[in-house]
Amino acid sequence: LVRFSLEVPSANTESVSWNAYKWTDAAGCKAIGDIFGDRILAFALTCWVPGGCIRPGVRFWDSLAGCPGPGNFEPLPQLLLLDVDTGTFLSCSTLGEDCPGRSYGDYVDFRRFLKLHFAERAITATKRAIV
Repeated sequence: LVRFSLEVPSANTESVSWNAYKWTDAAGCKAIGDIFGDRILAFALTCWVPGGCIRPGVRFWDSLAGCPGPGNFEPLPQLLLLDVDTGTFLSCSTLGEDCPGRSYGDYVDFRRFLKLHFAERAITATKRAIV
């Protein structure tokens, strides 16, 4: 889509990226932002896990959005998180430097992936966002 948008700028393309993994560096992300502007919707699924007696609650998101972990890869501009329980969109940039963070395929990343990466969760969250 990026190549097509560069070759045919009058096409006025739009893009949606589910569980957007990192595939370019900071310069590439800037170029994507310049090409698409607000016509790009990159998002990852997220959920809130309530805390326990002395443990605070935590928000986490599909670990695929943090892949690949090593290297100079950056997330796409304006990455949004879609809450699977409420259908609410949250700006990743408002959640600090850890969003989307870096994923290395360890046990914690794998658990987040299993909880949030599959189509059933995405479809449910999308329906909640629409209604």
